[in-house]
Amino acid sequence: MANINLIDYFDKWGILASKKTRNLLSALPPLTKKIWENDHNNTITLPLPYDKYLPQLHYIKKTVDHITLSATEIVFSIEKAFIENNDYIIKVNQQRVAEIKNGKSDECQLTEITDAVVCSLPYDLAADDLVEVCLAVAEDAYLVWQGSIDYITAAKRLASFYTDDKTIANWVTQADLDSVYKSIIAIQHTNDLLPAYHDAQRLFLTPMIDKVTVTETKIDVLFNMIGIENYRYVFLYNGKYLAELDKLQPYYSSWHQPNRWSITKPVDADLETISIEVRMSTGNYTLFEKSRIVFDLEAELDDLYVDEDKKVIKPDVDQYTLSNLYQRIVALDEDLKDNPLLREIDQAELIFLRQSIQDFTLQRHQIQVFFFPEHYTELKYVLSKQGNYVSEVNQGEAYYSSIKDDIWLTTVEAAPGNSFSIEGRVNDKIYTIITQTA
Repeated sequence: MANINLIDYFDKWGILASKKTRNLLSALPPLTKKIWENDHNNTITLPLPYDKYLPQLHYIKKTVDHITLSATEIVFSIEKAFIENNDYIIKVNQQRVAEIKNGKSDECQLTEITDAVVCSLPYDLAADDLVEVCLAVAEDAYLVWQGSIDYITAAKRLASFYTDDKTIANWVTQADLDSVYKSIIAIQHTNDLLPAYHDAQRLFLTPMIDKVTVTETKIDVLFNMIGIENYRYVFLYNGKYLAELDKLQPYYSSWHQPNRWSITKPVDADLETISIEVRMSTGNYTLFEKSRIVFDLEAELDDLYVDEDKKVIKPDVDQYTLSNLYQRIVALDEDLKDNPLLREIDQAELIFLRQSIQDFTLQRHQIQVFFFPEHYTELKYVLSKQGNYVSEVNQGEAYYSSIKDDIWLTTVEAAPGNSFSIEGRVNDKIYTIITQTA
């Protein structure tokens, strides 16, 4: 029998998976049972290694918080509901120094606060002493948290580099990152600090690339100039080395002052992906990566417009074209919050909706909307007063209103100060087309 895996589960239940997701699923070990056949008539059980795995451990880890280590004290908090139902062991350098059983301990001081219990343990700690909080189950101890004074110091310093979750502060330098990296490496138990450092290093480097353009014959990389002379950039074409720029010295490529790196595009290979890495002693960092399908979608988005400023949609573009593009973009990338293509198609949709309306007239007892005849019969428009539904036109049919000769009429009282809006409802999304106050 052929191997089965989670892709079969997705396909069975019609779950749309992107290429990235499918690649991740195919890398997992094959399943031994067809778990998608599990229903009220057919129960499939899967054995779990209870002696090594605690399903609730993930949640319990979140309940230990506000950890402070100093030369004289260990302090942390545990949510009340968990300290009452679980036992904990505190260790220093693998040696037990205190226990909490049934919500009580003689070895450390427990102080109740609003929704947690604070555990305070006087202890002479060296900067590199390893402190562990463990969950005690039978004869086993499951690690909930571990760290040291050095660990907390490095973690706080790394966190200080950020202005938000995805932006490194302007004052951060490569020397700052190098220094915290050395501190992390010096800690024997790095836990999540190394991955966190690598994320910070990548986010620090990424803004150095301003734009990448691809033509039939060449690829141009435009840089923001600050600091690029300190790094080695490697260009990968379909996953293979093509060129590099090492401290502004180009190889198999050319450098054009002040900020353009130019690479000849291969003529004997179809473009699948291009990517740019910075290669450092601490690791390789991908700053730019784009697939052929993304390039094609970007070209289709550009082709929607009459002008380079992307303010006017071409008259031959219809709603089917926009919805088709939207669905392909959503299928390509599951991370909709950070999808620039989705933002672009949303903007194109909004412009398209606005272009379908020729005029909007707000009178004392009536609102008139004058449509251009081309596309409004493909769309749904909703009129609201003070945020409340009043009427709609759905694919050319009027509800709680009337439409004739491409003019949508709604009888409504418009007192001074009343706000009105027209929204377009497309692809399960809402676009505000017009807002006006009486």
